[in-house]
Formats: sequence, C-alpha cells, structure tokens
Amino acid sequence: MIASEDPQVAVDLPPEHRPSPATLPGKGFATLGLLFAVLVVATRLPLAPGQLFSFDDVNFAYAIGEFDPRLSQPQPPGYPLFVVQTRLLHWLRFRRPESNLLALALIGSTAALLALAWAGSRLFDRRTGVLAACLLLVHHSFWYSGLTSALRVQLAFVSALVAGACYRAWCGERRWIYISAVLLGAGAGVRPETGVLLLPLWAAGAWSGSRCWPAKRKAS
Repeated sequence: MIASEDPQVAVDLPPEHRPSPATLPGKGFATLGLLFAVLVVATRLPLAPGQLFSFDDVNFAYAIGEFDPRLSQPQPPGYPLFVVQTRLLHWLRFRRPESNLLALALIGSTAALLALAWAGSRLFDRRTGVLAACLLLVHHSFWYSGLTSALRVQLAFVSALVAGACYRAWCGERRWIYISAVLLGAGAGVRPETGVLLLPLWAAGAWSGSRCWPAKRKAS
C-alpha cells in the first residue's frame, strides 16, 4: 500500500508506511514552553493556598527530612522519585514545604502541557497538539491539581510523555521502544501504579515496533 500524504488516510496504513507527522521545531518548542510557563504562573500562583492543603502534602513534607513509608513519610507506596524532587528543591533553598510543593506543581503543570503538545503533534499535527495543551491548561481538574497536588500534575506529564514515546515505537522507531521503557519506569517511580496502568500501552508499542524493525532492515 502506498503511503498517503493525508493524515486521515495515514491512520489506516501499516506502521512501516506511515508518514512522519509534523513536530514542533526546537525554537518553537522553547517559545511554547515559555508561554505555557507564564500562563501557568499567572493563573495558578494568585490562587495557591498559603498552607499545606492535604494530609498527603503533610506526609510529603515529613518525607523531605526522612523517607519512611512505614510512618507515612510519605504515605505508601512511597513515591520515591517524587520525594527525590522535593529534596532537590530543598537543596536549592526551597526550604518551606509549602513553597517546595507549589514550585513542583507549577513546574509539573508546565511540563505536562509541553508533553501533551509534543505527543499531539506526533499523533496528529502541530496545531492539534497545541490546542490539546491549551484545553488541558484550562481544564478544571488539571487547574485544581496544579493548585493542590504537585503529584497529580506529574501523572499527567508522565502519561502524555509515555503516550508520545509509545506512538513513535509503534511507528517503527526502534530506539523509542527503549526510551519509552525508561520513561515508563520513571513514571512508576513517581507513582508505582502508573507503571501498571501504562504497561499495556508500552507493550503494544514495543510489539509493533519490533515487528516493523525486521522489515525495515530487509528493505535497506
């Protein structure tokens, strides 16, 4: 089957014949990241609570000093990579837990928007990716999490990043099988059940990518 230039037709083509979708260029991606960062800070910072919002936040604050899930520092299963991030910010002089978690929430929100824009540009086109990120920016659940839960916005970031990486593996880019596996493992380090939930997506991408690789080698 001959690959079509029409992205709607390309969806029905085998992975090895799919054209590469438009992606965000480096300069445009940096500009978009700066724009998203400004919008996140402008819309979240004025509404941010001045104290730890939930029991989970209190547990994370205790974990900055001592990591021990047995004592709910933080609550089980532990979220080790998230605690590492809080300790890194603590080392960078974000000594108040409230400021520490708020900074992570703002950074995580911006990263999630960029990850979705990138994944959308891979799956569809540049405009679709940016519009999807703009919709996420004003979605009430994502907005609320950006104010009250630094952990949950990181789950959005990890999910979008793994989805984009798995799609590239699905399209036959073999190295993205390994990149997506690393990203999936990192996501499980932020919140362990994320690895279980996204594992079928990774397995499908890895299976398709491994099938395309022998055909590509034979064609070359």
